[in-house]
Amino acid sequence: MDPDCKEAYLALSVSYTNEGMIREGHSVLERWVGGGAEIGQDSDTGRLELGQNKLERHRVLTKELMRMARMMPEGDIDADVQVALGVLFNASEVS
Repeated sequence: MDPDCKEAYLALSVSYTNEGMIREGHSVLERWVGGGAEIGQDSDTGRLELGQNKLERHRVLTKELMRMARMMPEGDIDADVQVALGVLFNASEVS
C-alpha cells in the first residue's frame, strides 16, 4: 500500500471496524491520522506511545481527531475527520 494514500488507510479502517476487527481498525486509523506515519511518536524511538489496551488507543485517537476537527476554520467540516470519528464511535459500540 502506498504510504501516502490516506484514502486507502481510512477505507481500510472502516472495513476492519465493520468486520469487528477493532485493533486492526485502530492501527490503520492511527496511520491515517499520522499521514502514513504513526501518531504519538516518541522523539527518540519514533515508536507509537499508545497504551496496549484498546481503551487507551481509543482515547488517544479520539483526542487527536478532535484536535484535527478543531483546527478547521469556523464553519468548515473535514468529511474525512468526521468519517474517522464515526469509525471510533462504531468501534466503541462493537466493543
